[in-house]
Amino acid sequence: MPSKTIGAILMILGILGLIYTLAMSGEQKSYVILLSIFIVVGLILIIVPKKHQPSTQAFRTVAPEPPPPAAVLSKPKEQIKKDCPSCSEKIILEARRCRFCGEIFDPETLKSQIEIGRAQQS
Repeated sequence: MPSKTIGAILMILGILGLIYTLAMSGEQKSYVILLSIFIVVGLILIIVPKKHQPSTQAFRTVAPEPPPPAAVLSKPKEQIKKDCPSCSEKIILEARRCRFCGEIFDPETLKSQIEIGRAQQS
């Protein structure tokens, strides 16, 4: 609730209470002091401007995107490709199994193909 609204409520309660207190008979001193404080605090809350607080929406920013994983940042070096003997798809020279058809290559044949491929690259 804004401070001006609270100030107005306090002031109204203070004035109404003061009128009621002055109308009744008997000990009134403590009530008059208390209700006078209500009126003064209400006036202060109405008159004194509230300190400006910047809107949180004005400074709301979009969270930055997380950095891409290291695997995406590092570009793979030029890899030598070979044809799979079963499905004829291009696969990496060092592959032990074809990622397309699942053909598993003989380790001895694989070693010789790697040596031949690297010799051709140099």
